[in-house]
Amino acid sequence: MSIIWAIYSFVKRSNENNHLKVSVFTKFEALDKTHSIFETYRVIQSKRLVLSEIDQNFKWSGSQLPKVSSRFQKVKDVITNEHDYDKAILTFEKPLLYNETGVVHFRAETDDYDGKAKPYLDYKVESYINIIHYRVILKYKDDFQQPAKVLKRPIDCKTPTEYEEIGSITFDERAKCYEYYLINPAPGYFYRIQWEK
Repeated sequence: MSIIWAIYSFVKRSNENNHLKVSVFTKFEALDKTHSIFETYRVIQSKRLVLSEIDQNFKWSGSQLPKVSSRFQKVKDVITNEHDYDKAILTFEKPLLYNETGVVHFRAETDDYDGKAKPYLDYKVESYINIIHYRVILKYKDDFQQPAKVLKRPIDCKTPTEYEEIGSITFDERAKCYEYYLINPAPGYFYRIQWEK
């Protein structure tokens, strides 16, 4: 029993996070000017002996809290925080064992009834990740050609700072979307896709 406890203590201490993110696929779909759906699929690797639940941090800039759901997990709770990320606690149907991989799905149905939501997606990269795939679908846009900006800023910046522009994305008029693959992003930054509302 003491050997098992020692292994558990080592695994817990050597991995501050309970999982590694391998890749992330995000989709924001604006159905019209007020209603949208945000979805993310995360491929993760467990770094706990048994991983039975996982947090999904999110922050909707609109006034009304989104309706949260998941295809692969159960939504145990949604915790709001005025000054930081809100958090959905998702529980696995079948817990992941140490080093097992799994897919975490998060879906938020949003309603920007008062027009306060900001037109961007942020992703916080704290550790190495292979790829972040962004897909932004704007179904209500007609005769639109404005490119989106790809931006970044340090996570640990103590003073408010402007995002640095690192690229742009052409709007696909036929598909009415932006699509971008961020390959091996450097950890320690927020990465943002920002478009014209």
